[in-house]
Amino acid sequence: MQYYYKQPEYFQKFRCIGGDCNVDCCNCSWNIYWSKKEVDKLLSAEMSEDFRKTIQDHIIPDPNNPSGNFYITKGIDENRCPFHNKETGLCDIQKELGEEYLSHTCVVYPRRYFKIDNAVIRFCATSCPAVIKQLMHDKKAATFETIPLRSCNFEAIAYDPPARLEKLPYLKYRMEILDIYNYIFNSKLSFDAAMLIGPIFARNVSDSSEKNNGINIPAMIGMVRDMCNQNDYDLRASNVPANYKSRYNIAKSLMRGLSDYPTDITVLFNEDNLDSEKYKQGKEKFYAEIHNPDLALKHIAMNIFLDLFCNSKFREFTFFTYFSYYIYCMSTICLIGYAAAYIGNDIEKNFIDSVAVFARRALHCDPNELLKLLEENKINEPEQLASLIV
Repeated sequence: MQYYYKQPEYFQKFRCIGGDCNVDCCNCSWNIYWSKKEVDKLLSAEMSEDFRKTIQDHIIPDPNNPSGNFYITKGIDENRCPFHNKETGLCDIQKELGEEYLSHTCVVYPRRYFKIDNAVIRFCATSCPAVIKQLMHDKKAATFETIPLRSCNFEAIAYDPPARLEKLPYLKYRMEILDIYNYIFNSKLSFDAAMLIGPIFARNVSDSSEKNNGINIPAMIGMVRDMCNQNDYDLRASNVPANYKSRYNIAKSLMRGLSDYPTDITVLFNEDNLDSEKYKQGKEKFYAEIHNPDLALKHIAMNIFLDLFCNSKFREFTFFTYFSYYIYCMSTICLIGYAAAYIGNDIEKNFIDSVAVFARRALHCDPNELLKLLEENKINEPEQLASLIV
């Protein structure tokens, strides 16, 4: 079988900005995993005894994996990586020993890989500020391209097991679904119109998957392409009434507990409610001052879609349930942008850094919390979802 990479155009252009990053991945309390082979290689390198002791004290056996084949980095100072140099913002392991001694986790991030049929989807996580900046400024950043795959270590790549494909028939059309959302978010539609068509398609996919094993999905995909060429969807989106109350409740739930957050979205709130006038002012300013704001939001929307769609725990649900959570995330990202604009200090930087922090939270959501959030808000129709965005 001939394999190939499918990836957004920005993927091969991505470069880590290292010490210039304001929301670096070494300082965000993530678990950094190591294989035993990687740890053995690290400890075999020549180094000072003090540095060796630091490694032995902070790279410890993973308590959740009794096999002894995996290790985890024990954080310091609220889980900051012990090898993260505060002065330079860089990694002491890389500085002292070289990149070849880093864990696979550190070498790969923010790049992500997921196998669908004979394709390996490659993209970068939205939790990286450098990725968000590329999405906002490169007109073709989110456009898919196909590249022949000559060699690949498939053992390190996630995929859907056959049992899941049987349980959720829509997953038979995963590649076609990815392609059509890429088409939607790279069309000439406004961001609001794209976020109206997306839920309509998601509802139809879920209905088809549940009623007739998904056999109507290919025909629906052709219909969506036609819908994207109809200008009346911009008009329809402009007539969807905004749901400020649910938007506030959802954002509050998704952002609960985040500390040191670059953008304070509560500036858009009046006591315990979203202030519609402040929201409108923030939105108008965001659209006035961000370069090509519709393109920026659509590209971020496509990348968040990839983040969630290629995350196994979000594919345990119907496609409409998954998509509802996705819209919740995008609604919150819009609030972040409009709050950053309302505050008015370095709007783009604060927006980018805040989206990166939020994306880390959104992608690690407990599925039980997700279902509780959906149940509490009782939003189960496409236009109800669109009302969280406009």
